[in-house]
Amino acid sequence: MHLVLINPSLFSPEEYKARFDKFLDWVKKGNMYVYPFEPPLGLASLKAALETGGFKVELIDQQGHTMERSILLEKLRMYRPGIVGLTCMTSTFPVVRELAAAIKKELPETLVIAGGVHPTVCPGETLMNSAIDVVFRGEAEITLKKFLATFPGGPWQETPGIGYMENGNLVLTDMPEPVKDINELPMPDYHSFPAANYMEYNSHLRGIKGISMLVSRGCPYECAFCAVKATMGRGWRARSPETVVAEIKKLHRQFGIEGVWFKDSIFNMNKGWFQEFCERLLAEKLPVTWQFNTRVDLLDEGSLSLAKEAGLNQIDLGIESGSPRTLERLKKKTTVEQIVSGIKLAKKYVRVSGFFMIGCPGETMEDIDMTFNLARTLELDCCSWSIYNPLPGSELFDRLAAEGKLSRGKVAEEVHFTRVPVSFCEVPVRELNDKYEEINGYFAG
Repeated sequence: MHLVLINPSLFSPEEYKARFDKFLDWVKKGNMYVYPFEPPLGLASLKAALETGGFKVELIDQQGHTMERSILLEKLRMYRPGIVGLTCMTSTFPVVRELAAAIKKELPETLVIAGGVHPTVCPGETLMNSAIDVVFRGEAEITLKKFLATFPGGPWQETPGIGYMENGNLVLTDMPEPVKDINELPMPDYHSFPAANYMEYNSHLRGIKGISMLVSRGCPYECAFCAVKATMGRGWRARSPETVVAEIKKLHRQFGIEGVWFKDSIFNMNKGWFQEFCERLLAEKLPVTWQFNTRVDLLDEGSLSLAKEAGLNQIDLGIESGSPRTLERLKKKTTVEQIVSGIKLAKKYVRVSGFFMIGCPGETMEDIDMTFNLARTLELDCCSWSIYNPLPGSELFDRLAAEGKLSRGKVAEEVHFTRVPVSFCEVPVRELNDKYEEINGYFAG
């Protein structure tokens, strides 16, 4: 086995069960953060791309199988791979660091690599004092192929987009260009993870026996709390509507899905693309409903009417705050009035869910209450609440670091978005965490 990709689990099987039992009411009301359980589409895409290049790849989804670490290590001893690849977000970095050390202890000759958001924006932190040998920054479908083609004997250090330590110094090669045409990439390998487990979770969270899809990359907006532009760039790139509909048909045929959630940051970025997608879906007459994320200022009557006819049953809106001051600080470029009117329009056609965040830098309890009060008046079908955590790669993170208000390593020790060890707003941390509990209790009641 040449390469094994791993989707690490943020919690142990026992912790997952306890969280599911404790927070099921929150999950059913739309909270995505208390029980993070999304399929590893990035790794599944990477696996498919590498296999088309002739490489032998195995994917172990520790999270999806709620697998004990001892079982994971046993599988690795059986495979004895030359390379193990770990996907890593800021929230999972502590777990990934521990897992990398355990892998090195079991298989000291195996090269341990890491990719994803955190290694992209924090390569030095990822490598420093860890068992991770090489990080991959940005989109890795092409760069990892180049790396594998020269491993172990060739000059893999010349691969673009990688980082490693050499004589105690961080070495970074040039960032790779984003994949220009993502239609050239194969469909993610949905058979490489336990799709049925994720479909069951979606039935609780979204009310559909469905699964997630990612069909675009990049975002041109400047939201100060978001790091997407640092990892996938500002240019919006999408698979063709024809390809997306074909992949939905395939998922329906192979897994019996009843619905899809497009977890792209903004699904309807291009109005012409969106219209063609709806029309193609209508022509196929698939018995599949769908949901997507977008902004309140990107909704219009004609598109909503067509989308509903094509099977749309829910829109998830990035609302974030009911405080004009906070919206301005976050650079959302939306107003409370736009939020109210956008939701009113959407609710004429489909269910509406909202994403909210409290504890943003500069916020007072008055700002948080403005958000809470707005949410109560919007009559949303469900909503997902988080507590602000500074994400490396975002403008707010850089601002807080420049002001000396955070330590990169310390913040990365706990980024769960549902309970914070440090408050970055004007509300003390204990009161902030209590307020979060109060808000979620209200909407789950």
